[in-house]
Amino acid sequence: MSPSFPPEIFDLVIDVLQDEPTTLKACCLVSKSWVPRTRRRLFALVLFASDGATNSLGSWMKAFPDPSDSPAHYARNLTITGFAAVEAATTYAHAWVRPFSMIVGLVVTMRWDNSGVALNRLHGLSPTLKSLSVGFDSLPLPEVIDFACSFPFLEDLFFHATRNRHICDPHDIPSTSPKFTGSLVLSGECDAITRRLLELPGGLHFSKITMRCVDVGRVMGLISRCSHTLESLSLVCFSGDKLNTPAPLDLSKLAKLKYVGFQWNRWDIQWITASLQTTKSKCLRRIAITINPSRSFFTQVGETIYREWQDLDRLPVELWTSRSIVPKLRFHKEYEGDTLEELVPQLYSRGAVEKPKPE
Repeated sequence: MSPSFPPEIFDLVIDVLQDEPTTLKACCLVSKSWVPRTRRRLFALVLFASDGATNSLGSWMKAFPDPSDSPAHYARNLTITGFAAVEAATTYAHAWVRPFSMIVGLVVTMRWDNSGVALNRLHGLSPTLKSLSVGFDSLPLPEVIDFACSFPFLEDLFFHATRNRHICDPHDIPSTSPKFTGSLVLSGECDAITRRLLELPGGLHFSKITMRCVDVGRVMGLISRCSHTLESLSLVCFSGDKLNTPAPLDLSKLAKLKYVGFQWNRWDIQWITASLQTTKSKCLRRIAITINPSRSFFTQVGETIYREWQDLDRLPVELWTSRSIVPKLRFHKEYEGDTLEELVPQLYSRGAVEKPKPE
C-alpha cells in the first residue's frame, strides 16, 4: 500500500503526531514506506534505564535481535541511567550501542559504586554529538573528562558529581579537546571538575555558565578562559557554603555578557554588589538575584546589613536608569512585616522585587 498524498504532507502529519507514540506505532503497520518516517519520530529519544539487576537495554536487544537492522540510527537523543543499564551499555557497546551513531544529545547517569563501568568503550560514540550530560558518584574524574573529549564537536557540557572520591587521580591531559561553544553546567562538587576543565588544551569558549560558587579563583579561571564568548553567568551558593575569599568577581572583561544571576542562601550581599560593580558590558540587559533567607533574618536586620542592602538597592536602579538593564530580586521564603520594603525601597517601588507566594 502506498500513501495517496505527497510525502511532504505525510511528514507534516508525522510531525503533528510526534508526541503520540501509540499512533506512531500504528502508522508503522500501515505500509513499509511509512516505517522510516514514523521511526524517525518514534525513536528520536531512546531511554535505557535500570531497576536493580534489570535494565531496558535487554528488552531492546530482544526486540531488535539484529543490531544492524535496529532503529538506533534514527535516535537523536540517548539516555542511559542506572548502574545496571550503564554497565550493560559499556559491556555490549560495540554491537548494541555503537549503532546510535547519529545522536546529538547523550545523558549518562550513574550512582553509588561505578567501579565496574568502562566509559572508554563509548568514546566517540557519535561524531554528531553536541550535548553531553554525565552524573556520577565515584568514577575517576579523568576518565569522565577523557570521555567528553572524545566527541570533537561537543558544545554543551553538564557535569554532576556528588562525591569527591577518586576524582583527583593523576592523569594525562587529553591531547585535543572540543571547543565547547555552548553551555556549561556544573553541580555538586565543582572544584575538581573546574580544575580539570581549565587544564584542557583546546581552550574553553562557553557562551553560558551555570555553576556552584565556592572557590572564587576557579570561577574567575573559567570566566577568564571564556571572556570573549561568555553571554550568561549564573552562580549558586548553597546553605553551608562559604566563599574562600572576600574578593569580588571581576566581570570587566566580559564584553558580550547579557545576563548575570546569583542564587544565594548565604547573606553576602556586599560581595554580590561589589561583583556587579565591575560589569562594563554594553550588552548586559538582565540582572537576577534569588535569595533563600532564614526565618530569623527579617527580625535581625542590623545597621550593617541594612547599609549593605541599600547599596544593592542603588546599584541595579542606577544601571536600570543609565543602561536599561532590568533587575529582578526574588525571595523563595516567606518574609515578615515591611522589612523588605525598607531594605530595597527603590527596587520594591519599581516592581523589581518578586515576593514569595503564600503556600
